[in-house]
Amino acid sequence: MTQPGDACESKWSFLLDPTCGRGRFVFLLVAILIFFVVNPFLEDYDRLNFFLDLFLSVILLSAIYTLGGSRKHPVIATLLAVPLLADLWLNRILRFPYLNYLGDFCGILFFAFLTGVMVMHIFRQRAVTMDLICGAVCVYFMIGFMWVFLYASIELLHPGSFTTPKGQIGPNDFAYYSFVTLTTLGYGDIQPLSSPARYLSALEALCGQLYLTILVARLVGLHISQQMHDG
Repeated sequence: MTQPGDACESKWSFLLDPTCGRGRFVFLLVAILIFFVVNPFLEDYDRLNFFLDLFLSVILLSAIYTLGGSRKHPVIATLLAVPLLADLWLNRILRFPYLNYLGDFCGILFFAFLTGVMVMHIFRQRAVTMDLICGAVCVYFMIGFMWVFLYASIELLHPGSFTTPKGQIGPNDFAYYSFVTLTTLGYGDIQPLSSPARYLSALEALCGQLYLTILVARLVGLHISQQMHDG
């Protein structure tokens, strides 16, 4: 008879069962990296934008998958993801005036919720593993995605909050601007004009630096503790 822990003993079981606690962030990290590699080459082709929406949907589903160790967390994340997916796909067929507002708002809550849950999971760990490192990288991306929807909401509520050399700003521009700001590269090709846009941009840069500083300190502390325990 199979014991409760036997399901996690298989070599590939962690890819199918996130409750095993190993490899739960692999799918998510791979999906995010594919999105960032493919996005620049597809955004200029209207007929291929379908694949961008598909990759973003995979990221959302992979993110929900990482929460499989809890019963309530996947349910909450799914409820927040449904309006976001509806905004993503229904707008390809029909135009609902307020669906963008609902989608952006749920996008903010979805990625904020994911960030909080994943951070708590990471800081509860007692050993540095490859899965922990993948999870830490995913959290960094989740922070950036949350600000993408914050910037999109600001532009909806206050049109003209951002300026670009090409004039019109779109979803891909918000993604680019968010991660450039998060990493404090600040090329200056996209500039915040309104007060909410400027202050949120500064806050994102601050959050990015604080997260990296705290994360590195935590991982180094765990590694030292792990070495002392093993020694």
